[in-house]
Amino acid sequence: MRIIRKGIFLLLLAGILWLASYVCSSISTGANNLDLGRNNNVAGIQREREDSIDLLVLGDSESYTAVSPMRLWEKNGITSYICGQTGQKIGETWYFLKTALQNQSPRMVILETNLLFRYQGLTKEAQTAVSETGSYCFPVFRYHNLWKQLFGKKMM
Repeated sequence: MRIIRKGIFLLLLAGILWLASYVCSSISTGANNLDLGRNNNVAGIQREREDSIDLLVLGDSESYTAVSPMRLWEKNGITSYICGQTGQKIGETWYFLKTALQNQSPRMVILETNLLFRYQGLTKEAQTAVSETGSYCFPVFRYHNLWKQLFGKKMM
């Protein structure tokens, strides 16, 4: 009986997390006016029209300072999207790529490699891996502060 109750609890918890993740993902990809912090790039690539990106750039801050999507478009007609951000970790990069490939098929992916040489210790790397896996499986963890944007900063 105890095992059945634990199983039902886990199923209910997974269902609630899935539903909350679905709602958060729908809101974040549908609204351009939300400040999603480090998640703006993920939400932005999900808002792009399917298979509209030729070049995807991932990586640390050098990725968005070294590549100009407008210049690539003006000079060569290449559509590009920068999924780089300050201090991006390799785990974040992996899941950004997986998310982008859900609705995009870029001809080329550029990885800015500075993020590969930033070692933060085994414990921190493991925490990042677990955190990013959870955020990918249940986006409610990635967008957990979304309610502040929707309902105002002060709730008192």
